[in-house]
Amino acid sequence: MKKSTVVLIISCIILLISGLISLPYLFEQIENPQGLAFYKQPDGTYIVSCGEAKFSEEIVIPEKYRGGLVVGIDKNGFADCKYLKSISIPSTVNSIGYMAFKDCSSLTEISIPNGVTEIADYTFSHCTSLEKITIPNGITYIGILAFSECHSLTEISLPDSVSNVKNGAFENCSSLTELNFPSTMTEIGSYVVEDCTSLKTVRLGDAITRLTYCMFMGCTSLEKVYVPETITYIDVSVFTDCDSLSDVYFGGTAEHWLSINYHIKWDVHYTVHCSDGSIDENGNVTYK
Repeated sequence: MKKSTVVLIISCIILLISGLISLPYLFEQIENPQGLAFYKQPDGTYIVSCGEAKFSEEIVIPEKYRGGLVVGIDKNGFADCKYLKSISIPSTVNSIGYMAFKDCSSLTEISIPNGVTEIADYTFSHCTSLEKITIPNGITYIGILAFSECHSLTEISLPDSVSNVKNGAFENCSSLTELNFPSTMTEIGSYVVEDCTSLKTVRLGDAITRLTYCMFMGCTSLEKVYVPETITYIDVSVFTDCDSLSDVYFGGTAEHWLSINYHIKWDVHYTVHCSDGSIDENGNVTYK
């Protein structure tokens, strides 16, 4: 037990004896010294939010509270905890509400428990100091703007379980240099990595069928994109302001690529490397 907790318990006992606090208050201080807020659910479990720990730098969420498992983090639960640097989430937690850690500008690292299946909308938006996050295999969904404006995030590994990444999920992650979408992913939202100005390489999985609106817009350092032959539709402004883009590697034939892009005007210069040849920025094909 931490020294600070022992001191708190002794102090509470003294106040209890003197009649200045009640016994229920003493029990609460012993069980919940951080001052977290717990909300009991109909099944006897609890979800948690920051409560009185709004200005804490370190928080440890317990597995249990008053005999019930802590299974969730409330929506907006720790949002705007600007001093929070680290938080330990127990394995009992299986849901994290939307905007749960939004604007936690001092948070540097976090690990999501294995039981969680979704990263909700805006969950880590504007966590500007976040450098590392562990996403477990089992996550299937990453919500709208979930990691937007995470300027310190240099890398992120998406497990094979992820099938759906929504609009702007990694928008303006300005330190992100590489991103690989798993082969199981079937849907990627619009402007998903817009303004990721350090991003150099993107690999799209084999289940993707669409390059969505403004998907790579403003990725000024982007040099290489790997596109599967499963692509059937390419939206407008996909590569707008991708000034460094030099190579697109396409899994299909040149004829296939040209048919996809027939009415789309590109504003960048690049070479498309296809299975049977290459296409220059003017649409000229050189076959192998």
